[in-house]
Amino acid sequence: YDLEGDQDIGERIANEAALSYSQVDWVLEGGAIDHDGSGTVVTTEQCLLNPNRNPGATHEDIEGRLEHDLGFERVIWLGEGLMNDHTDGHVDNLARFVAPGRVAIPTAAKDDPNEAVYRDAAKRLKAAKLDIVTLPSPGRIESEDRDVIPASYMNFYIGNAAVVVPQYGASNDRAAVDVVQALFPDRVAIGLRADHVLTGGGSFHCLSHQVPASPSSPSPRCSSPLAEARPITSSPLPISFARPPRKARRSSFLPNCSKAPTSAASRTRASSRMRARRTSIRPSSRCRSWRRS
Repeated sequence: YDLEGDQDIGERIANEAALSYSQVDWVLEGGAIDHDGSGTVVTTEQCLLNPNRNPGATHEDIEGRLEHDLGFERVIWLGEGLMNDHTDGHVDNLARFVAPGRVAIPTAAKDDPNEAVYRDAAKRLKAAKLDIVTLPSPGRIESEDRDVIPASYMNFYIGNAAVVVPQYGASNDRAAVDVVQALFPDRVAIGLRADHVLTGGGSFHCLSHQVPASPSSPSPRCSSPLAEARPITSSPLPISFARPPRKARRSSFLPNCSKAPTSAASRTRASSRMRARRTSIRPSSRCRSWRRS
């Protein structure tokens, strides 16, 4: 899609945050890469070597640009993305870093159209000697026209206090939230239906992008390399929560940052808001566009 404001959004965000800005002459979407905050980045050949982005570019060309323009030190290449993904294989539907050197990927469900893609990704990540953890897959999710759609729990959004996990009415929905909660014990894992979002392509991570803290001016909210912007506003769609481990509950509503200024009153308000959301939001009858075959 080509929308007004696309070409200068980076400059406007940089100006708003008082950060330096530079322009480069190649195509790179946010969902095309995922990084661990320690110099390693993962992407797919289907996306960044696609001729509709940077015609004629080689592995070496892309690696050079990632290193020069964004400061990455190591590039991990996966192969194909999910079936029928209109993004041409964005990696944020396939593999996500959850800690430095630790990456999460899906495991295939029964009759999963992406089973071969998951196996190939696991093989490549193992060869790269990364620590691999797995999430369940929603499996085969189809549109009303019986077309396979690229539903994925990997497109979760990491906020300062919560991780929002897409849900599709599949049998593995709750299991995915539980696994994400275990991976992020200092945040609250929230499951939200993503059917309507998927209609336009992608999910919650595709709707957002992290804004790193400036090295010279640390963010008062969070300095974690894997922490992204604040969670999006609540949705009227079905929601589920995974309770964090007991040791993490006292701080689970706060940013994972020792420098974050908080008070007893603000902690009470945050906790009250989250409890209210747990009890006031009920599953909706809306969003019946997708179904499991």
